[in-house]
Amino acid sequence: MSSLMPYLTRRLPLAILFVTVVITVVNYFLRNVPFISGATGAAAIIRNWAVITYVFTLAVGIVQLTWLRSRWVMNPKETPRRRILSVLFLAEMWIIVLVGIAVSTKGDAFAWISKYVYTTLSGAQPGLIGFYIALACYRTLKLRRWDMAIFSGVCFIHLVANTPLTSYVMGYGWYSFSQWIYFWPSTAGGKALTIIAALGMISVAIRGMLGFERGLLGAGAGGG
Repeated sequence: MSSLMPYLTRRLPLAILFVTVVITVVNYFLRNVPFISGATGAAAIIRNWAVITYVFTLAVGIVQLTWLRSRWVMNPKETPRRRILSVLFLAEMWIIVLVGIAVSTKGDAFAWISKYVYTTLSGAQPGLIGFYIALACYRTLKLRRWDMAIFSGVCFIHLVANTPLTSYVMGYGWYSFSQWIYFWPSTAGGKALTIIAALGMISVAIRGMLGFERGLLGAGAGGG
């Protein structure tokens, strides 16, 4: 059995990775390849299995979180604060899960939870930590180099431009200049970073297909 371990832990995952990447790339660039494109082709089957794997991972995560938080609730050595927060976490998680299963994610009840609970809390969180973020920016953005000076200047321009009082005192010229920075230099830099990241992902995929990138196989991948 030990002689088969290199094949099971390294070569078999590499073979599956190679076939999956080739099918996905061929389907993307060549849409009329037999047995690959179409609703019942190999690419569609891979996408369906990706969805199944994703849902299974979510189910495993829910079970693990329920088990972990339940242990914290039942453990008398835990602090009262941690036990109360664990009870609230379990109640919120299972209410959302059961509502989604019962009425589907397109139902009115799930839409109400998403709009008035999730969206509201998502907006409240940045408001609560906004002062800490501002303090961290003040401590971090010190003018040690010229690039930090440019970055700090751009941050100051956007900060002042998005202040309502600015439009009354300085007019819309400052805001227009801020929007110009956002839509032109910032967008150009963002596109460049996206292209660099895409090239990096392509190189990692090629290295993984050829067996040089061991990180794709997890920490337990052996040599070979």
